[in-house]
Amino acid sequence: MKLEQFCTKLASLDLAQPQQAVSILWFHDEKTPDMVMSAGQLGKIIREAGLGNPNSTILGESVKRTGMVIATSAGYRLKMLARSQIRAWLMPILGDTKPEVDQDLGYLPKAVWANTKDYIENVCVQMNGCYQFGFYDAASVMMRRLVETLIIEAYETLGRAAEIKDGGGNYHMLKELVNRATGANPVGVGRDAKDALSKIKEMGDRSAHNRRYNCVRADMDKVQSGVRVVVDELINIAALRRQPAVAVAVASA
Repeated sequence: MKLEQFCTKLASLDLAQPQQAVSILWFHDEKTPDMVMSAGQLGKIIREAGLGNPNSTILGESVKRTGMVIATSAGYRLKMLARSQIRAWLMPILGDTKPEVDQDLGYLPKAVWANTKDYIENVCVQMNGCYQFGFYDAASVMMRRLVETLIIEAYETLGRAAEIKDGGGNYHMLKELVNRATGANPVGVGRDAKDALSKIKEMGDRSAHNRRYNCVRADMDKVQSGVRVVVDELINIAALRRQPAVAVAVASA
């Protein structure tokens, strides 16, 4: 949601001006955690949005009296526990919104997986979101699912799907997929990707199946460069990247 849209919706709520101001601060804090804004900046946004015409000095004092901010030399920063209270005020206009995740700077950058297939992109979006918000077991499981999917895609593209199926025609689980992809008749990934695949599988298995194990950020960070290599190589082997449409100019007679 853009700031203009947010302020339009904010006008529909019965909030006093100090509450509107901290709501605007919350909006920016959601995008840039621990954002600091001055009373002048908040007042300017309120005026431009048509929410009122506050005096910056008076607005600053009233914002401090809410007890939801920490005053700094540069302006005001939200207190940690204020975020959930402000979100509660805003639920009528936020609804069931997804948290914003910077996919370009995520655990696996968007440039690696964009323009592939929708279900692959959705897994990457969820993995990055889980990682950003600290749900590391979930991020690990999504990473495991991504690699499993890409190995299958690669074999299917190469016309070798039968090599990774059991006697009933079902695809093997990740352990055997990795063994086949890196074994005597590999799928074509390089040495670095082969080394990374076993580590990715091991961590994903722990998060999915070991009831006493909880993945932490350091675990994810240890395999991050390997995940980047594996995903990029498998996407290339499976020829999954869609080519952008090229506009053809037709000269008029």
